[in-house]
Amino acid sequence: MLAQDDKHAHSEIWREVGATYFAAGMHQEAREALERYIERRAFDPEGLYYLGRALKELGHPTESQEMFTRCIEAVKTMPYYRRAQVRRWRKLAQEQLSSLPNNSASLATS
Repeated sequence: MLAQDDKHAHSEIWREVGATYFAAGMHQEAREALERYIERRAFDPEGLYYLGRALKELGHPTESQEMFTRCIEAVKTMPYYRRAQVRRWRKLAQEQLSSLPNNSASLATS
């Protein structure tokens, strides 16, 4: 596990660790790292997207839907000069939302 001072400014390490765990198929470990990251950066679209994916893989569709919805909202509320950099996460989150069973939220967020 990563040894880091909790007050250290570079919380993005947890997002990268979570994304790496997710890519390796280690979904529970990804969830733990990404939840830790989201506690510090609640409006980061990339972190929210990866947490949503981990939750989806772990069989938590309601929680994953919430993370994808939060991801989309985070992109929508970004300053205009940042939206181009993060719009990819909105598109990916919308795709994931539409693949969830019984999902009416995807229609509302499009």
